[in-house]
Amino acid sequence: MVHEHACPAQAEALRRRVLDLFEQPLKEIAARELFRFIWAQREKDLTKHSMKEMCKVLQVSEAGYYKWLRTRSQPYKYDELLAKIRQIRIKSKVWCEFPHDRYGHRQCLRNELS
Repeated sequence: MVHEHACPAQAEALRRRVLDLFEQPLKEIAARELFRFIWAQREKDLTKHSMKEMCKVLQVSEAGYYKWLRTRSQPYKYDELLAKIRQIRIKSKVWCEFPHDRYGHRQCLRNELS
């Protein structure tokens, strides 16, 4: 498959699409999520961008992408911890509804993990 080089407007459109999809700044999106996005776009042939261009626009390394490709079928080493953190965050939203029960994220984690 031959890909033409993207013009700056196309690169900006790609960046905007990712920002709209993830609804957070590019620097806050986990690299593995961006790698998954790149892979899906390339796999489904939804983009005219090369992998190299997508990595550059999304500010991730090509080497990291290729490493992710080799290991993507393996479970993520922090899946269990992330699941626990998600549960804590769901509980903390309930706490925030009450004016006198305002905990910071460290206090919430300390209470839940102890």
